Formats: sequence, C-alpha cells, structure tokens
Amino acid sequence: MRVRKGVLSLVGLLLGVAGLSAAFTDGVRSASQHREPYRLGTPPAAHQHAGHAAATKAIRVAVDGAVDPDAVPDDVAYAHFLRAFTSSVAGTGYREHVLEQIGLAPADRAALVAALGSLGAELDAIDKRRAAREPHEALKRVHSQAVLAARSRIHAALSGAGMAMLDSYIRAQVKRRIVIYRG
Repeated sequence: MRVRKGVLSLVGLLLGVAGLSAAFTDGVRSASQHREPYRLGTPPAAHQHAGHAAATKAIRVAVDGAVDPDAVPDDVAYAHFLRAFTSSVAGTGYREHVLEQIGLAPADRAALVAALGSLGAELDAIDKRRAAREPHEALKRVHSQAVLAARSRIHAALSGAGMAMLDSYIRAQVKRRIVIYRG
C-alpha cells in the first residue's frame, strides 16, 4: 500500500513537472513568434538604442589621438598615464610591463615609483568623493593639483634621459589611445 502511494505520488509529480515544462515551452514559442527576425549585418542590440540616436549625434570627437597625437594636451595624457600606472587595480605585473616598455634604467625605474608614492591612494580618494557626488569643479581642481604635483616630483626625480624616455612613451603610446569628445 505504501509503495503504491509512493509510486502514485511520483507519477503525479512527474506529470506536474511535464505540464509546467510544456506550459513554459509554449510561452517561449509564442514570445519568440513576435520578435523581429534577425537581419544579417544588424546586431539585435542596435534596435534597443534607436531611441538614443539624437543624444548620440550630439557627441562628436574633438581630438582623436590615433589620428593626431600632438592634439592631445600633455596634461590629459599624463593624467591618463598616472591614473593607469598608479591604479589600485593595476598589479605590479602591469607596472613592470609599462616600465619595460618605457625603457627606463633601474635607477630611474625606482625613482619613478618613489616619486608617485601615494598618488594612487590620492586618486582613489578623489574617485570616492566623486561617487559621493561632491561638486565636480572642486574635485577637478583637486585632481589637477595632485597630477601636477606628481609630474613635478617625477621631473625632479628622473634623470634627463629617463625624462626623455617617459615623454617619448607618453607621446608614442598614451596619446595615441586617447579620444576626447565634445558635446
């Protein structure tokens, strides 16, 4: 008797699951019939952004570093470099890779790392303040001052040859990856 009830319960459970499965499959089929067919060459996500076309047209490229690296201001390029180099996300492997690309002598490598000292923590603190919605202009000034101070420390710490190598790296690598937009 117990076995019979157990078998009946199991059969009822399986039929219930099969019914839910069939209902779910029918729902998916009916939803997929209302979709627009995929057109070759048009990604499906393109349709969802169609309403933002007016906003997208207002943003134009002011400076493309890949086309004209000299049009990218040095301050912007150094700020990007320093942010990436001192980022808490970037590990020592990334920093070592960048130092190898720059080609600095061991003494200049150590001087660069020492000159940047706590800049990463300063920039992280600015990012936290930005996330807390502090006034943009005030944070922009604080950020600019931190980057300018770091550039002064770097200039004082590196040898003439080391500074020339860093400037060359900024011009050849960093500026070419920057795109500045205007609205």
